[in-house]
Amino acid sequence: MKTTNSKNISAFEAISKAQYLSCAPILFQTVYTLRNHNILALLDKSKEGLSIEDLCGKSDLSRYALEVLLEMALAGEIVKLTSDNKYKLTKIGYFLEN
Repeated sequence: MKTTNSKNISAFEAISKAQYLSCAPILFQTVYTLRNHNILALLDKSKEGLSIEDLCGKSDLSRYALEVLLEMALAGEIVKLTSDNKYKLTKIGYFLEN
């Protein structure tokens, strides 16, 4: 039986998908940690977003740990950074939390 799921994609699309998949385990652990430390819940409850200082005061994680996790979450489009340097959940982040 011959099956094929591949479609004609460009080399750029193939490289992008490969890079995304290579980051998937790290992104999974990022979301897992953000959920376990209630960071996603805090961001979900805040309509205007939270600064890194706000999150440090409400979390048991160090500032460095939060910065690393949030940078990865930004790269994975789990959170976004507003013009006033506040973190907010994206739609992806919302569904991962809820």
